[in-house]
Amino acid sequence: MIWKIIWLAISAFVIFITTWSLSILFKQKKAWKEFAKKYKMRHLSGGFFDSPEIKGRVYGHDFHIFTAKHSVDDERRKKYRTVIEVRFKNNAGIKGVFATGELTPIAEYINLPEKPDVNYAGWNSEILFSTNDAKKNKKYLNQDRAKIINDISNIKNSDMLFLYDIDNVIFQIHMPNPLDDVRKIERILKKLAAAADILYVQPNDDCESEDDENGDDY
Repeated sequence: MIWKIIWLAISAFVIFITTWSLSILFKQKKAWKEFAKKYKMRHLSGGFFDSPEIKGRVYGHDFHIFTAKHSVDDERRKKYRTVIEVRFKNNAGIKGVFATGELTPIAEYINLPEKPDVNYAGWNSEILFSTNDAKKNKKYLNQDRAKIINDISNIKNSDMLFLYDIDNVIFQIHMPNPLDDVRKIERILKKLAAAADILYVQPNDDCESEDDENGDDY
């Protein structure tokens, strides 16, 4: 009798978790479809049990919103994150990467040679930063850009990747929030678009370093 009760309790728990997960998934699908339609973006609904995907240009930038599976120590468990990615052209002529949390292995793998400190009050010490040219990055990473990167890195329960090579920039936020409301999507995309406006380097901007009397430290 006791085993039957335990089995029923486990079955009820599994049904509850499955129902709850599906409810969130369907709310997400609905919100993403509405957002894509509102802003004329490409929407991929995926399979019945799959998360959707959105691509397109909004708020002046090219965005890609999708779901990624993060690895965990227990291979039997699955951890999914909503990824918001914005891409734009890199006119700075330098390489660099900033990463936090579970995305730091990407920065470690890229393994750029210079890892300078950043002179910004309250800089998040958890940010892993490396570059191919500390002197040029000193001019690029002014106080406005440092503030943006620092603020994004401090979004609760989220991980950040800001990667730029000679030609392109990839800026990603990985968050547990499924973004199952159009207003939530609009709010975070507007914030990232404003960040991209500041991080973007105009084609005629000069990021060549200027030596100062205090030396080359950030």
